[in-house]
Amino acid sequence: LDFDYFGPDDDEPRVATEELLRILLEGWRMSAVLLEQTVPSFSWARTVLAFMQTDVLCRSWLDPHEVRDAESMRLGHLSKGEAEGLRLLDKTSIGAFVFREVHRCSAGGGSSASTALATVQPKKMTGDALACLKVSQVVFESLEKTLGVYLTWLMHSDELGDLAVYHSVKSRMYGFRKASGSSDGEQGPHHFRCLLLLMLSHQFDMQLQRGGMASDYLEWELGCLLRILRESWRRGAAADRGAADEAPPDFGAELDNLGGSG
Repeated sequence: LDFDYFGPDDDEPRVATEELLRILLEGWRMSAVLLEQTVPSFSWARTVLAFMQTDVLCRSWLDPHEVRDAESMRLGHLSKGEAEGLRLLDKTSIGAFVFREVHRCSAGGGSSASTALATVQPKKMTGDALACLKVSQVVFESLEKTLGVYLTWLMHSDELGDLAVYHSVKSRMYGFRKASGSSDGEQGPHHFRCLLLLMLSHQFDMQLQRGGMASDYLEWELGCLLRILRESWRRGAAADRGAADEAPPDFGAELDNLGGSG
């Protein structure tokens, strides 16, 4: 039995299982995008997270009691009854669980928490946040053509790790563009910074496979990364110093020596 391909017989066109799974995964991703755009108060990430947190036995399905618990405790539905006429199944898959939430939100019965999120006014961006978004957009534009070449190379790579990076990079790019479109000066820079770190970590993996790294380059690279980390810690400690909930870590004078004096 050939598990890599399937088909009714040898004369029929065969589809690689890996390609089929990739198509299905892309279908889930597009469903997430379209549902969040068209269904009021529905959150794909929140709904899927509720399912995963409730499925503590990793069975990929929930029993009726677990469904009620997930919908009431994690999604905030006050009613523990059936979702707008939908009966509870003995085994509710993640797809069926998402369908229940979409059906409830479409009927105007979304959870109190998700409804509150949907009706709250967008957070007003400060001048600094909008300036950060502008900086991120300018730098992203300078990188966009290079990103196209990078993504094309990843897409045609035979390494499964490269294909995983491809989808992760595409996800971060989508997040950045979505935040830019809504003028979100907090999420936009966050997605772009994560995108840069993702590509840098992929370069580290490739350098490990190639081997032969020069010591002077490594010294320069680590110095740059440590100086960025040092400044991030310093600014974070200064910003959190006035917070009442938790005091920032006290690095002391040793922080000034991190990464050299640059």
